[in-house]
Amino acid sequence: MLAQSIEQSVRPVMHTYEHGRLAIDGGGDADQAIRHMRTAVDNAATAARLLASTVDHLHATTSPMSVDTRGLTGIED
Repeated sequence: MLAQSIEQSVRPVMHTYEHGRLAIDGGGDADQAIRHMRTAVDNAATAARLLASTVDHLHATTSPMSVDTRGLTGIED
């Protein structure tokens, strides 16, 4: 979901750009700025998907783990 949120966060910018209304500070090139933004968004979304996958894997590996309390005083079975 984070990757999707990242990708959706630039929709207003893309809408503005597609309608020729995107201004860049200092008279910068809108086409270049959009290419740079798309690369950054793609990289961020890829990292988010990798993070989600890694956290899912971590959860799967730790889910069967627990503390062995047998023989410890003060802890009921």
